[in-house]
Amino acid sequence: MKTLITLFILAACIAPLYALDCYSCRYDAEVSGGSVCQDKIDNSTLVSSSEVSTETCTGQCSKSVFKVGNEVTSLQRSCVAACSTGCVTLFSLKTCTYCCSADYCNSATNVQMSIIAMMVALLLSLGILR
Repeated sequence: MKTLITLFILAACIAPLYALDCYSCRYDAEVSGGSVCQDKIDNSTLVSSSEVSTETCTGQCSKSVFKVGNEVTSLQRSCVAACSTGCVTLFSLKTCTYCCSADYCNSATNVQMSIIAMMVALLLSLGILR
């Protein structure tokens, strides 16, 4: 029983070490170009735009958004070594960072952790602990 629990914990620690693919682009309201980065990205975007690329990383995919009021003034999608999801607001300035750990998960307007992945992990852990 202890062996199964140890194997599960070891697998959970090693799983994030596998490489994943993330979208990479930048939008800055003061610089021309990059507007494609603001929209939801998919494979057709990669074909039609040189503003969006992909990168392989061993960390996490991220999307960082900087707003003044309700207007997005800067946005960046990339691969980062370490990431912490959250927002910081100071007066009318707001910066939010969204993190995820699946291939191309930083494509949407809001990046969220996969509920399916969480459920599979929960079911596996419950099955192993019985």
